[in-house]
Amino acid sequence: MTKQTLAEKVYQKVREDIANKKILPGQMMVENDICRSYGVSKATAGEVLHRLTQEGILKSYPRKGYQLNVYDEADFRKIQELRYAMEALVIHKIIIGTDNGKLKRRFLQTEKMENADFHMELARMVDDPFILEALEKLLLKADSTYKDVAQGPEVEAAFRQRHRTI
Repeated sequence: MTKQTLAEKVYQKVREDIANKKILPGQMMVENDICRSYGVSKATAGEVLHRLTQEGILKSYPRKGYQLNVYDEADFRKIQELRYAMEALVIHKIIIGTDNGKLKRRFLQTEKMENADFHMELARMVDDPFILEALEKLLLKADSTYKDVAQGPEVEAAFRQRHRTI
């Protein structure tokens, strides 16, 4: 097992904070915010912010800072299509790699999980780090778009109605 660098640890923590809505669409972040919040140097903060930008999770605004990248509805649909295809692959791998009794027990363990946690747990069952990382990125992108597009109960209900059959 390889040791995680400080930048990797902070990167994972920032991603968790995005997933847990501690960092919201429209919220401007700068290196100093990361330094203060996570107790790291500007170099480490910059590395984390640049990596998240390269992955499409953040958008950089030169001399201003970074914000969550918000996708339009067409991009959101593409993200969801890719996510669903990956999840279908995960389900296929779980089914072919697990006997029926064990499969039922594994799914019962996921019964009361939140939606994103459920999807990530399914990916963990496959024990493939590539699938796990790719699905996590897609979930972050979809979730940050959803939160930006669906503001308020009426808009959220309409958004859910439009996307329930993606």
